Amino acid sequence: MTGTARRRVLHVIPSLEQGGAERLLASLIEAASPDIQHRVVVLFDRVFFRPPGAEILSLNLPGRVGPRLALALPGALRRLRRIQRDWQPDLVQGWLYYGNLLAAMARSPGTPVLWSIHNTSFAPGLGALKLRLVDQICARWLGHVPARVIYCADSARRLHEARGYAPDRSVTILNGIETTRFRDDPALRAVGRARLGLDPRAWVIGHFARFDAQKNFPLVLEAIARARPALPPIAVVMAGRGVADAPALAGLVARHGLADVVRLLPPLDHMEEILPAMDLVLLGSGHGEALPMIAIEALASGRRLVATAVGDVPALGLPAEALVAPGDVAGFATAIVAVANSDALTWRELGADTRARFDLGRCVAAHEALWRQPALGAAASVGGALGAPVGMDMS
Repeated sequence: MTGTARRRVLHVIPSLEQGGAERLLASLIEAASPDIQHRVVVLFDRVFFRPPGAEILSLNLPGRVGPRLALALPGALRRLRRIQRDWQPDLVQGWLYYGNLLAAMARSPGTPVLWSIHNTSFAPGLGALKLRLVDQICARWLGHVPARVIYCADSARRLHEARGYAPDRSVTILNGIETTRFRDDPALRAVGRARLGLDPRAWVIGHFARFDAQKNFPLVLEAIARARPALPPIAVVMAGRGVADAPALAGLVARHGLADVVRLLPPLDHMEEILPAMDLVLLGSGHGEALPMIAIEALASGRRLVATAVGDVPALGLPAEALVAPGDVAGFATAIVAVANSDALTWRELGADTRARFDLGRCVAAHEALWRQPALGAAASVGGALGAPVGMDMS
């Protein structure tokens, strides 16, 4: 413990690349109260978000999970312990499975550890075998370490408790966004369209995700191709990590006859300008999502949204025609057409409701209340979790 006026929180996260959890961490730091100081340790030297006021340190682990990573892990744990020894944080918060794993394995006596979980189910088959293993190590062997396990959605909490995570350590803190930034604003729409070089008259579909099987690009592209004849002339913006330089994705676009309308872009910043430039935003994930930031941001910006019913997405209040079963290409195409023809007023009202429900201030206040709890230190000193409250909801 520092014994100083400012409470020190050390975050351990795989990277600060573009992603929902990473964006939330950056937002929490940017909005931090003056009495809380943050430092971030990334396992892999990949940084997109650079929140002001927080030093970012890298453990420089190899970029892929495999033998090289296993060999480098002992050295990384030593560096993480040295960082804790030198900085003396009041608590350590792990983010995502690998961040949670290292935060637990490198824990210092008397310093409480928190875990933060932002997903639900895994990919089917052997593709997520290593991630499943880390998940079970955390649940079965290291589950006694965290004083609290923070879930961004109730769907994530329920699934992880069913997999062995202790219910008496659970805290649900819903994701939050800066509602002064994400709003339905014609001026922002004009800025975003100019920035992307879009025709002000075009009907624009946006899909913002890394190029990964979880995000189901094949479904999204096929659904757009099926729906296209029933839509006004469209432009499609796809942006995210790995999107701009993936030959397989470019080939998929061409096979669906969409090369004339689809633009493949790298991750974009200032999404509060980009989203209002869209007429429709798509989320086609087949698994894994808990409470996707892009869905909240799109709705807060007054955008129409078609999404698969994953995680807490069904709780966002979408019209029935906008919600589709995961993997249902025909249903997704039908939803695109139905939502394209839906009343804009419905989406403006949903935008206002979303801004009220998911204001970042509530999310920051809930996290900071947890970080300030003196009893967290008592839990760490005895190696257990707090006895109460159980299943606390700080949303």
